[in-house]
Amino acid sequence: METWRDKILEQFVPQISRLSIVSDPDNLLTEEKTTVLLRKSGFDILEFADSIEFRFAYESQYRSIWDKGLKTELVVIIHTHKTDLNFLPYDLLQSGKKFYFSILDIFPMFSPAILNLLDRPYLDLLYSFRDRFPKEKQGDRFTIDFLLKYIYKLDIDTVNDELDLVKALLHIHYGNLDIPDPFMERLEYLFNERKIACPPSIKLLLTNKERFTAYLLEKHREMLNNSPEVRFFCNIDNDEEKINTLQKYIKNINTAGELNHNDWINIAWKHAHLASLVYSGGHKSQIEEYELLHSKTNESFEEWLSLYYPGLRTIPPLAPVMVHHIPHFLAYQYRQNKKPIALIVIDGLALDQWITLRDSLGLGTVQYIEKALFAWIPTLTSVSRQSIFSGKNPYEYADSIHTTEREEKLWSLFWENNDFIRQNVLYMKGIDSDEKITELSDRIISNKTLTMGLVLNKIDNIIHGMEMGMEGLHNQIKLYGKNGTLGKLIIDLLEKDFEIWISSDHGNIECIGHGRPSEASIAKSRGERVRVYKSRELLKSMMEKFPWSAYWRPIGLPDEYFPLISKGNNAFLPENTRAVSHGSISMQETVVPFIKVVRR
Repeated sequence: METWRDKILEQFVPQISRLSIVSDPDNLLTEEKTTVLLRKSGFDILEFADSIEFRFAYESQYRSIWDKGLKTELVVIIHTHKTDLNFLPYDLLQSGKKFYFSILDIFPMFSPAILNLLDRPYLDLLYSFRDRFPKEKQGDRFTIDFLLKYIYKLDIDTVNDELDLVKALLHIHYGNLDIPDPFMERLEYLFNERKIACPPSIKLLLTNKERFTAYLLEKHREMLNNSPEVRFFCNIDNDEEKINTLQKYIKNINTAGELNHNDWINIAWKHAHLASLVYSGGHKSQIEEYELLHSKTNESFEEWLSLYYPGLRTIPPLAPVMVHHIPHFLAYQYRQNKKPIALIVIDGLALDQWITLRDSLGLGTVQYIEKALFAWIPTLTSVSRQSIFSGKNPYEYADSIHTTEREEKLWSLFWENNDFIRQNVLYMKGIDSDEKITELSDRIISNKTLTMGLVLNKIDNIIHGMEMGMEGLHNQIKLYGKNGTLGKLIIDLLEKDFEIWISSDHGNIECIGHGRPSEASIAKSRGERVRVYKSRELLKSMMEKFPWSAYWRPIGLPDEYFPLISKGNNAFLPENTRAVSHGSISMQETVVPFIKVVRR
């Protein structure tokens, strides 16, 4: 099937030039499917963002190998976010074949400024409506209206009364639509033009999901007050109803279709809500059915991840997709509003456990803007958490890949490279008691401390000592939330006017042992869900002994770092032993929360 990518991909012919230099200001090559197709053709992508980091990667992974007369596995593409390639180093310009791509070349009839606000996966949907494209170039307003109708499925002409408006708002707020601000402003204008009477303002209902939900509840109460039949049926157990509804929804998802990373994040959230209800609510009769449902979904997820994961790391960090994008995104946020930032990393917290924790905090004065990201694989603390605090790929901190001792230095270095001074930056871990919160509060200097990286270890400690499975873990997390430590930290930071973000380095899964390798010292890391070897040959010899394991290609990882991962819910443990662990590529381990905390 023809796609917008064809115009780009047809220009990359293998074996013509081992080095291609691309001007890609609209980030078309970093779109995940484009990246996968380029890799299949024998091309690798290396970004030119920071000149020092680029030079290290280029020289160590490609140039030094070429100088020995050897071939690298993949030809390199250097792409830049600037249109002009002449600022690149002279040696690259001399030896590389040059390409220039822009969104205007592919969609010349629309406003490029507006198209650049779209998430890249939407470009496939837009291209599918090319028979409806205008014949002549159009401006911003036409482009927004076209995208609202065909991409976001919001046809304003069909909104004629309050019920139609509610349907549109339900689609916006509960359809996981991430609509850019200019589009929302246009919607507000168009809805107001329809002159539909409703008590709150259109703007408030559009921009505030919580206020819209309250508005729906008000309407629901009106219905209850006027309908004895409805009051009767509302006596049905709420949790049971939610569980059944979510199960039906998840069963109807076609995970074998053409899904992108946003689709999988949405699916992960649905599973997380269901898992939290099942495990934290004590619904023992539902556990087996949920686990079978998750196992089926997870098979499709692991297949998708194996194919598309390489493309996630080069997606621009202003729409963060992986955990190493977090500090780059936060630096951009600070430049936009000059508000001090606190990043709270809750070690080991999975999506479903975040929901249980959130609901147990009981903070009526705050609300949460919930998104999710992909962890680094293998999903180990020393790999993924260092990535959060450094903003780097793991091969860039190869000398500390097996420890977390350099996190504070990496965090400070990132912010110093973004024009902060050392006194502006704070890092602290183990903040799991009132005494530690008091110590943190004493270390914060008003108008001086502008960015903080904070690590909470309590939940990871609970996980590693857990002998009662997921149900026991969720109950422990509920108790942790209710004890008030995290709630106190959040309130304290809000009172100090910090912008608060919460994330995690990896999730976890309940797994079953199918044999522990007796490998002496040949493994660099001996986890329950992943083993790491120093050569591909060692890894392959172990993989033959454990057919339920798989080789994970070391994407973005250091040399001599070869992970052997457990598929499904299998583990490198004694036969039939159960444990809650992490390190592999299941949805629960890989998709982690990224939450903004704001005052209600």
